[in-house]
Amino acid sequence: MQLNQFMNLKKKARILLPDSCVLIGIVDPAGILEAGEIFVQVRKDSFSMHQHGHGMSKKKKRMEHAEAISTIDSLAEIVEGRVLVTRNPCTHPGDIRLLECVDRPELRHLFNVVVFSSKGERPQCNMMSGGDLDGDVYFVAWDKELIQYVKPENVKEAADYSKSELIKEKPDSDDLADYFVFYLQRDVLGTVSNLWLQLADHYGKDGPCHEDCIQLSHMCSVAVDFAKHGECVSKANYRHLQEIIKRFPDFLEKDNRPSFESLGVLGELYRDIKSDGALHEFIANDWRNSIALKYELDQNILDLVGVDAESKHQMHSYLSSVMADVVKPMSLTLKKAMMYFALANEGELFASDLKYRLCHVVGEKTFYAGDPGSKTEDAI
Repeated sequence: MQLNQFMNLKKKARILLPDSCVLIGIVDPAGILEAGEIFVQVRKDSFSMHQHGHGMSKKKKRMEHAEAISTIDSLAEIVEGRVLVTRNPCTHPGDIRLLECVDRPELRHLFNVVVFSSKGERPQCNMMSGGDLDGDVYFVAWDKELIQYVKPENVKEAADYSKSELIKEKPDSDDLADYFVFYLQRDVLGTVSNLWLQLADHYGKDGPCHEDCIQLSHMCSVAVDFAKHGECVSKANYRHLQEIIKRFPDFLEKDNRPSFESLGVLGELYRDIKSDGALHEFIANDWRNSIALKYELDQNILDLVGVDAESKHQMHSYLSSVMADVVKPMSLTLKKAMMYFALANEGELFASDLKYRLCHVVGEKTFYAGDPGSKTEDAI
């Protein structure tokens, strides 16, 4: 876990922010929220074994669970006051909205969702990267140290996210295969997003407000829903912007391309934690804690099985045997491979093309230099 947090901070700038969460967006079912208002009620703990359910029958657990979700208990927090709300991809300055979080008794049965108002000239969710309420998730932050620096007059006007009409035809198998190939050939969301990141860093502190970045943000909004409506972003639309970039910021880790030390916050953060020694030390510690030391099975988990003492003993012996004969040797092999290839987690190990890790730059020739061809952790 520590290693994963380290790599998330280094490569994705994921910083844990107190008083914030990521929630699914839904519409106000009662129609009582005014324009610019939202309702958020979060549970800080969800029926953990130590607080609910330990030593109880399954029937009693279900009864307590039903009672808990129908009333407000000490674990629920209703957020009130100004909050920041946004969603990915957040590329336009107006994608970050400052809204008012209010308490409404009629909505207190809703947990762990962000409830948007159904009133107003334009849905608030649509102002954030053209979002909707069909399963999109939104980042909500009410941390006072952050909110105090955000003034209403500093919130930029939201972009116009008029979307193309969705594909309604029911394709047959041949059409589906053709469209799949069509999609793979023209999906440029990753390219456009990375180019936006490079230009934002290139133009400095106010880079996201630059007209080139604004132009790319509109391309991102089209590319993100390409699979739904079939409208793609032509490479000719952003080729002139690619020509602006002669060198890549160091935090993108383009080892086989000209790069420079970025003066932006991402570059500073990247260099502060860039240490191959620290990475290997994290992996070595993980190996020592998970392989060299003895596993201890949680007795609370065994108690919840609900079988007699003899069966518990047999299961405990079986699990210990599996741990010793299967899990430990497999983990040892995986951890050694991760240390050799400097990978942060097992997901990278299985999703990477390891031949990229085995090659180096020799003279004027480059042999698979750079990052391995891998999927992102989120995609895995």
